[in-house]
Amino acid sequence: MDQLAANLAVSSSSNWVKSGNDIYNSNSGGVGIGTTTPFNNLHILTSADNIAKFKSSDANARIILEDNNSV
Repeated sequence: MDQLAANLAVSSSSNWVKSGNDIYNSNSGGVGIGTTTPFNNLHILTSADNIAKFKSSDANARIILEDNNSV
C-alpha cells in the first residue's frame, strides 16, 4: 500500500479503512474519480481517451464481469 493510501486509512475523518494489507471504502454511497457526484458504485469521469488500465505480470490474467445470474 502506498503512503497516501496508508494516510487515508488511518485518518479519523476518512471513509478509507485499513484491514491487514487491504484498504477499502466504508461509505454507503458511490466512489467518484474525477467527479463529486458518482451515479454508480464506481464512477470514473475523464476527458482522456483511455479511462482505465489493468496490467498483470501473470500469464493467465483476466478481468471478470459478473452479475447475479453468472455461474
